[in-house]
Amino acid sequence: LPPRLDAARLYQPWQRTARSFSVPARQPVVAVVVAGLGLTADATEAAITLLPPEVTLSFTPYSHRLKDWIAMARIFGHEVMLDLPMEAPGAAEAIGPYGLTTAAAPSANLGRLDWILGRSGALVGVAGAYGQGFLGNPTALRPVLAELRARGLIFLDNAPGGHAASSALAADLGLPFAASDGKIDSGLASRRVLDARLVQAEDLALRRGSAVVMAEGLPVSIERIATWLLGLSERGVEVAPISAIARRNLMRWEVSG
Repeated sequence: LPPRLDAARLYQPWQRTARSFSVPARQPVVAVVVAGLGLTADATEAAITLLPPEVTLSFTPYSHRLKDWIAMARIFGHEVMLDLPMEAPGAAEAIGPYGLTTAAAPSANLGRLDWILGRSGALVGVAGAYGQGFLGNPTALRPVLAELRARGLIFLDNAPGGHAASSALAADLGLPFAASDGKIDSGLASRRVLDARLVQAEDLALRRGSAVVMAEGLPVSIERIATWLLGLSERGVEVAPISAIARRNLMRWEVSG
């Protein structure tokens, strides 16, 4: 008899931890990723418990309660990512001791990535944090994306619309990939501004077929996202986990060759 195949081994880690999601191929979808979670207890708990399970949650690797928060998020049905801090102008302190930098040797950056990924399992991937300097450097970026591909994880580029370098490298590597279409709470965003940016994302999903919205784990952002999502399906757009966007991108790249 031929050896029995273990079903779990047929799928990559991101596929094994992805939330079940199925809609027609032409159905407009929007993925919502709330990042920077794990440092403020009230906001983190609100994101986990108040947002629907289709919303993806990304946690800072520097959280002292990281494993507890991720376990809670998984219980509530969310896909989970880790923030991947990367070099950006003026953000040396913000990205912390394990942030990826263009000045570091590839082996050093891969060591930092290993530390970050070792903080917790059950991840679908990593979400870029900061990164304007690192994402624009293909030489520094390629080994990191190759390692994520080898580990079977999604990379979410946090730059609005994605960086050309990361998108091209992801397609070349066959890396499950998604690109942010903007962070709703960048700058001094009022409730009115947050609502307007969410409407823009909704319109983009209707026109293009998909969109990716990012937000920080701020109480006001969580509140406005929760309210916006209440009627989204009736307006013709479904909220999707980030894995659904990565899956669509992989399929598109396969078709285009």
